[in-house]
Amino acid sequence: MRRIFLLAALLVFIAPLLASAPAHAQATRTWISGVGDDVNPCSRTAPCKTFAGAISKTRRRR
Repeated sequence: MRRIFLLAALLVFIAPLLASAPAHAQATRTWISGVGDDVNPCSRTAPCKTFAGAISKTRRRR
């Protein structure tokens, strides 16, 4: 009985976590400012400093 409970717990709680793929979302629009920082997500409220930093965080169109 205990083995059945452990197997059920594995299937219900752990398996979905292992099966999900990590999301690597990138912005479709990024912002640059002379006082920004490339560590920022390049959003309007937290802009990047360089074009290279913004390009690396911008999703490409296909």
